Amino acid sequence: MSLLTAQRLTDTTSGFQVLNRKAIELFAADYPHDYPEVEAAVMAHKNRLRLAEEPVRMRERTGGRSSIRGLLTVYYMAKVMLAIVIGSLRRRATPLEDA
Repeated sequence: MSLLTAQRLTDTTSGFQVLNRKAIELFAADYPHDYPEVEAAVMAHKNRLRLAEEPVRMRERTGGRSSIRGLLTVYYMAKVMLAIVIGSLRRRATPLEDA
């Protein structure tokens, strides 16, 4: 994502976002479903919105287990990369505009 956006991004998957009015209007028109965090970052970049990160402190999991483990980690990473590539190759910033 850092290469695509030419901005230093370290965690595009936390889901924690702060949005201005223009970003809210963009995502109200269409918000990604499969991998929303990274796809939203691509959409924001294509709409010339500034992406900025604010570090958050993550706590250790106290219960349950991650759905992304073992070979699923590789599968997840491949799908996220595919979502980034497809999002960056779209002619328009949102999928609805392509229709």
